[in-house]
Amino acid sequence: MATRFSPEVFGKYYLVDKIATGGMAEIFKAKSYSHAGFEKLLVIKRILQHHSENEDFVKMFIDEAKISVQLQHPNIVHIYDFGKLHSNCYIAMECVDGKDVKQILRKLAERRKYLPEEYAVFIAHDALAGLDYAHKKTNLQGAPQNIVHRDMSPSNLLVSYEGDVKVADFGIAKAEHRAYDTKDGVLKGKFEYMSPEQARGKANHGSTDVFSTGIILWEMLTGRRMFKTDNDLATLEKIKSGGYPPPSVLNPHISTRLDEIVMKALAVDRADRYPSALAFENALAAYLAPNTPSAVKRSLSDFLQELFAEERAQEKLNLEQGSEIAIDLFNRPEDLALEPDWQEDLNTAGPTLHQAPVPPKPNPLIVPLILALIGVAALGLWMQMGKKSADEPTIVQPVSASVHFQVEPVDAFVYVNDIQIGAGPDIWKTDLPVGTATIRVESVGFATREFTMNLREATEHTRRVVLAELMVETETPTPPNRRRPGVAPETATDAPPRIAPPPAAPTFGKLSVNVRGTWGNLLIDGTPKGTTPFTGDLKTGRHTVRVFNEAAGFDLTQQVTVKRGETETLAFTP
Repeated sequence: MATRFSPEVFGKYYLVDKIATGGMAEIFKAKSYSHAGFEKLLVIKRILQHHSENEDFVKMFIDEAKISVQLQHPNIVHIYDFGKLHSNCYIAMECVDGKDVKQILRKLAERRKYLPEEYAVFIAHDALAGLDYAHKKTNLQGAPQNIVHRDMSPSNLLVSYEGDVKVADFGIAKAEHRAYDTKDGVLKGKFEYMSPEQARGKANHGSTDVFSTGIILWEMLTGRRMFKTDNDLATLEKIKSGGYPPPSVLNPHISTRLDEIVMKALAVDRADRYPSALAFENALAAYLAPNTPSAVKRSLSDFLQELFAEERAQEKLNLEQGSEIAIDLFNRPEDLALEPDWQEDLNTAGPTLHQAPVPPKPNPLIVPLILALIGVAALGLWMQMGKKSADEPTIVQPVSASVHFQVEPVDAFVYVNDIQIGAGPDIWKTDLPVGTATIRVESVGFATREFTMNLREATEHTRRVVLAELMVETETPTPPNRRRPGVAPETATDAPPRIAPPPAAPTFGKLSVNVRGTWGNLLIDGTPKGTTPFTGDLKTGRHTVRVFNEAAGFDLTQQVTVKRGETETLAFTP
């Protein structure tokens, strides 16, 4: 973030650093302290203020706490506490010092690298171990709880810098005892990671989590989004239709055996999938052999620490600085409102403690006079205050504003006045100062969009930003030299000598090419440009763009005109 988070006290916890702000909640690193130097690092997940009044959402948040606190497994994020403070519900949970799979894949995309196959398999293997435990969880009487995550996605799968894999966010998990439930036909979860039966609004079972984990493994192996389309309806139809390409179509290094494992998890009919998360987990363990999960874990730890070396150093610095302030807040003595009974002793030179002098008897003629004088003074003071309040305007404290951004691509980052407030597709931010704010939206491979918004008091401002359709500002052409009034350039005595102009430098624009739902080899004017997705500079003018993929059975060609300073976007549909 552009500015450091200022640590603060939150009930019995001390918030030391802000991790993220999403559409529903804020995530903080926090510490708790006790006697003899005891301290614990944890994470606080706090509902955003404007969602605290949404009864359904609060019930869902409470359900997350009730379900998650029962799940004690090394591959599930532990829940320590649940509470409510100043109308804000919160969950205190285990702090996983690392990154989620979405962040890992994004970092690798910046480096144009695949996640090594054994790491992808290991991450999916350990995630399935946690899911299998949740699926088989029973109550004290031994009755199954039938807990299904229903929202497995790369952002809910955490990997620590030590190689530990943790499933997080059982926010919409389905369990038999939950207070808040949804009827069949109501879609809950991220559309791009739903199973076919979930996309149809049917009842969810453990096989739903098996399919979603299969999607995550497919994306870890290919570095591509499996079901990315232009809209949610198209995404759901694509999931239900089947016929998905195996990972080796996009990553030729993937073996036929691993293809078969992944595609079995992605069977449209759940009867054709692995019968349980454990069966999928065992298939991946057999594929890793003779490597053991513990050996892969050590190697993965080294890999992540190198990949995120800069980020990890900054995270450590933020934690150290925040912890110093937090421990100071914890050790700070409470302010004592002491009110000693100081009374003036008329028989001594000054005031003494706990010495109440004996008052003299008042003169009965003086008391009425004093009371009358006090009354007159009070009346004058009251009139002056009334006149002052009538003359002076009432000062009203400004009310903060809120923003709601809907962005494409869905992993675009949004900044308000150079402070990152979250990543898409839906981002909320409250308590922003009123006035003009500079908004910046950016994502790898897309043109950055920057604009201003006038934030008004007590108002939620909504803005949709699509980076693929943005245009880059062009330079203002230099105006031609003005000639002297009434004098032709050929006869002007002060005209500069004619010099042959240099050849004009080529002008450029940008071209972005993608193939919906898959990838393709790219040729521009017959010159190979690698594979899609592609974004790069091209000379202005007309170009021929060809994308083809023999394994996927398509070969498409299209003409495009690139203009100076503008971005042209081609999205091929096989």
